[in-house]
Amino acid sequence: MDFDNDEQLATLNDCLDFFFHKEVLCAENGNSFYCTKCLESTEEPQIAIREYYILEPPKVLILNLKRFMINEHYAKKNSRHVEIPFEISLDEYLLLACDTEKAKELESIEKLSSESTLKVASYSLYGIVSHSGEINGGHYIAFIKTEDV
Repeated sequence: MDFDNDEQLATLNDCLDFFFHKEVLCAENGNSFYCTKCLESTEEPQIAIREYYILEPPKVLILNLKRFMINEHYAKKNSRHVEIPFEISLDEYLLLACDTEKAKELESIEKLSSESTLKVASYSLYGIVSHSGEINGGHYIAFIKTEDV
């Protein structure tokens, strides 16, 4: 998915998949990784894999979609429409759902409680805050679910 294309439709799951995907850190990708332990034997960058998992899902989930891109040359708002579902599950991003061996390794290292490894990560939408306008100005609008909906 091309996240620089404002015209392309995206879903919240697309955004989550993009955030949680495994990323290879190496010189070829322009994101070299230097291991402090390995630097004792070599000053060469190491190849590493960066990946994120959820160890314990929160009771209340708050997501912030990065919509503004700012660097030393320009500032831009990504105006792509993102479909947000009324119900969402993050179960596929839980450590236990992704990699049982890593979960066992972490469980022994960090001594996670058995309660935390049995949770599910399902959420119902309660509200959305949306920015209307451009990067230099606009309004924030809140949409909140009421009891009779």
